[in-house]
Amino acid sequence: MSNVLLAIDCSLYGKAISDFVANHRWSPGTNFKMLHVLESENFNKAEKYSRESASLFLSRHQHKLQQLLPTMNISTDICDGSAKEEILAACSAWPADMVIVGSHGLASLQRFARGSVSLAVMLHAQCSVLVVRLSDAYQTREANLEVKTADSCSRSEANEGSGCY
Repeated sequence: MSNVLLAIDCSLYGKAISDFVANHRWSPGTNFKMLHVLESENFNKAEKYSRESASLFLSRHQHKLQQLLPTMNISTDICDGSAKEEILAACSAWPADMVIVGSHGLASLQRFARGSVSLAVMLHAQCSVLVVRLSDAYQTREANLEVKTADSCSRSEANEGSGCY
């Protein structure tokens, strides 16, 4: 049995990590922990960074993974602090055998100014690190799915007068 930490943010990168896990083979009984870090610099920003939104995002992906990987144990956790520090702390405390992070592909100046979470985790984690990057094809496919979903919701609301989940 192994412990795999999934460092998930509420973005396309978080979804890509979930999709990666769903599409790969894992040993029966593998324990997954989906970790989302609310960074203090984001506390007063847009609603998508709120604890409630993060909890909903994690719950949806946990449910999806649990259906696709029924022999796995999947838990979620939300914590406050620096993403780099909290991910590394969770790797040590759990302890994780592997951590999966996303790479936003920041330009060198942005990476220098903001710091790269995936790079920090790769350099300092005491376990294996897998970095999920988004291909152009994945980004295009997901963008098209969002447009189709939005169109379908608009038609549904116009026809039925109900909200769309």
